Amino acid sequence: KTLAVKNNDVEQRMRSRSGGVFPLLANKVIIDGGTVYGAVINETTFEVHHLRVDNLNDLPQLSESKYAESKLGDTFKHVIKDLKDGREVLFSGTPCQNAGLHHLLKVLKVNDERLVKVDLICHGYFSPVIFKDYVAWERSRQGEIKSFKFRDKAFGWDSHIESFITSKGKVSGHDLADVFYTNAWLR
Repeated sequence: KTLAVKNNDVEQRMRSRSGGVFPLLANKVIIDGGTVYGAVINETTFEVHHLRVDNLNDLPQLSESKYAESKLGDTFKHVIKDLKDGREVLFSGTPCQNAGLHHLLKVLKVNDERLVKVDLICHGYFSPVIFKDYVAWERSRQGEIKSFKFRDKAFGWDSHIESFITSKGKVSGHDLADVFYTNAWLR
């Protein structure tokens, strides 16, 4: 069964990279006493990693898709502990990360009835090394980068335009995939 869902809250939808369903699911899990795992981007190092959230105040960090491979660290260990403690868990990640978690829980015979897995539709993502090289290349061209957005909706809902804000306040946008595939940052 396949469903298409869109958040009615325009503000939440605009902060999300697609239909804004993740905040709805995550809010429900946290209100019910559960935990949520999702990707965040460090605005200093621009590394993407998974984070555990168990309160509504920290939840907005997990919104917006990050199209770079996230570091999981000991995330699965914490998911297992939460499940064994009887908590509901929402895990949002790539299809590969979700498959890995599913397999690990099966091998360890951990009951996953209270686990909600959210897969994003994977158009592919960039390795942390390539993404780090790209950020360094942009810094050499533009100066310090204050923030970065994957699939910035300011360029339209159907675009894959990424944007960043420099220390001078300049917003720039381009299709990151084009930059990677043409190896522009290596020239």
